[in-house]
Amino acid sequence: MIGELNNPEHNFGTLGQERKKIFLRELEALKTAQGELLLHNARKAAADKLYPNAIQLASEAMEVSTPEREIEGVATVSPLKEEVEDLIDFCRKRFRTEEKLQDASIEAVNPQYVSNRDKIKRLYAEAKTFKEGGRLEEAISRLEDIYIIDPFH
Repeated sequence: MIGELNNPEHNFGTLGQERKKIFLRELEALKTAQGELLLHNARKAAADKLYPNAIQLASEAMEVSTPEREIEGVATVSPLKEEVEDLIDFCRKRFRTEEKLQDASIEAVNPQYVSNRDKIKRLYAEAKTFKEGGRLEEAISRLEDIYIIDPFH
């Protein structure tokens, strides 16, 4: 449609030029609406801490909402540019922070933490059961095993 309106062989006159302007404005409005929808979805992804997805959606929002060409001297910059750039910066910072937190987690520092935690839970449950059953020596033995695994528990 745009190609046909731009074809110099077809002279549609003043009415054709006005229709072309109206068509292009409507097209840009639809593109902006689609960009806003994508940006909304990007914000949802960021709220769910899906930062790479949010960055992808925000980039698509900017690409979709960018005008095809200048219309009546207006620059071809997405009307959502600032919002998209802010969201992308936010997501990148948060993603880096999340990565650093994972690198500093207990599981990363002490790979045996998860298995030790499970053992401690099991031993504590056994100790509690033995205590309730009146078998105090075995309960104390289980508590000593917990102390050996993790003296600070």
